[in-house]
Amino acid sequence: MGRFFQTDGKYLGRAYKEHLSGFDNWDQKDHADEWVLLEQNMGERLSIDETMLHHDLFTFLSNKDGHCKKGSLIAAVKGTTVDEVTKYLDKIPEDSRKKVKEVTMDFSDSMMGIVKKEFPQAEIVIDLFHVMQLYGKKGLDAMRMKLKRANTTEVKRQEREFKKRQEQNARNRKRYKEKHPAKKSKNGKRIGRPPKRKNEKFEPPKLSNGETKADLLTHVRYPLMKSPDDWTDFQREEMRLLFEIEPKMKAAYGLFCALRNIFSKVKD
Repeated sequence: MGRFFQTDGKYLGRAYKEHLSGFDNWDQKDHADEWVLLEQNMGERLSIDETMLHHDLFTFLSNKDGHCKKGSLIAAVKGTTVDEVTKYLDKIPEDSRKKVKEVTMDFSDSMMGIVKKEFPQAEIVIDLFHVMQLYGKKGLDAMRMKLKRANTTEVKRQEREFKKRQEQNARNRKRYKEKHPAKKSKNGKRIGRPPKRKNEKFEPPKLSNGETKADLLTHVRYPLMKSPDDWTDFQREEMRLLFEIEPKMKAAYGLFCALRNIFSKVKD
């Protein structure tokens, strides 16, 4: 015990790995870097997903009733294609696979193919996180970016027209000067209206809060993903202005909130 208290956590970690964990006697040790199968953890409600592990993509199959605790993992397979994963999931008895009633997953085509092949009786459920992500980030945000790009194009058109008017005004002033030489007073000062500045810069249109439309569409990125109850006073004013000038965004955001309310309801 004296040696244990005099060393750091590496000693405990090594002791657990080499003695306490039973890793050396594990029957799946030889192929654990490629696949692990724990069919005793099978259930009727499963989840399947992919994630990066040790710089490689792995497909994980788990029992939802395990709630991510001990006994939840059913399989971990290196790879994400249908052929790579089903090669090992086929080792689970067919009777057990046919008892699966529900599998939760994302929108991945490969995950869809794996589930349809291995669990033909199961109902496929798309995880609500991915549904909301699709509607929010790929729906609302895509709509916001489309409006921002359209506004940028319009501002550039206005700037080109402004420069053309400036050039035309400069030509008109030059012709006028040629036909009407400037008159000077007795003290040598020029008589008449002072000439306009030639380097006048283009200013994009401003909204009532002093921002450009592009600025507004940039700032509303985060409040669009949040509930109105979570908006700050500044965000609430910006969203009010956005909905005022873009009614379609208001309608889309209303649908987003309605969908979120459906998912937030707890079953009795």
